[in-house]
Amino acid sequence: AVYMLVSPIVFYRRYRYRLDDEKLEIRRGIITIRHILVPVERIHQVEVVRGPINRMFGLSDVVVTTAGGTVKVQFLEDGGDHRRFAQRERHQASEVERSMTERYHNHPTVLLEKAFSMGVALLFMYLVTGDGMIEMLAVYTAVFVVGMVYSFAIWRRIWVSFEDTEIVVLRDTWVTKKTKRIQYSRLASVGVARSIINRICGTTRLIFNVNSSINANEPEATLTVDSELAERIRRE
Repeated sequence: AVYMLVSPIVFYRRYRYRLDDEKLEIRRGIITIRHILVPVERIHQVEVVRGPINRMFGLSDVVVTTAGGTVKVQFLEDGGDHRRFAQRERHQASEVERSMTERYHNHPTVLLEKAFSMGVALLFMYLVTGDGMIEMLAVYTAVFVVGMVYSFAIWRRIWVSFEDTEIVVLRDTWVTKKTKRIQYSRLASVGVARSIINRICGTTRLIFNVNSSINANEPEATLTVDSELAERIRRE
């Protein structure tokens, strides 16, 4: 119990980081001290995360992604410390000319896909466990409605913008605020996926990947838009 009370204080007092033109250094630990060095040129993306506790104290965490994994920099003051990482990434990025700087929401078809998958899952559960009872049908219907309301609220709070040198993904929900920056120079591929619902609605899902082991099974970012706009984004 004493260790659990004292260790966070010791961890915080010993925690150090430094960012310069060449590298990011992090020094942390309680009993075993770890010293982490990350060359700036190896950084693929920077994600700023602010949970509810961080917001209370005016702090942010920065998650730095490299080809070998992720490194988290903690306890950064909102006054400007976390912005240094984004500014550093912009400085390191190649000057790629981009004309698109407006923000985009995912197309509402993502909600249709969510509704379809959730509806099928709940229907299966009802047929297996509900035994035809009206009460169970009401419960599963309520779960579906609540789930879709939550999905709609989250959908409205996610934006993707294409800046001069980077893709910016902003997720600003009631609980957590995340800003992910992906440099064009780090992109390995921009894939395309079209489900049956996409084909019916004339939309396309763009899949953005960088050279990172983190996104081996999950892309760094996705965006569902009209097929014509998706093709224009890929060309530009």
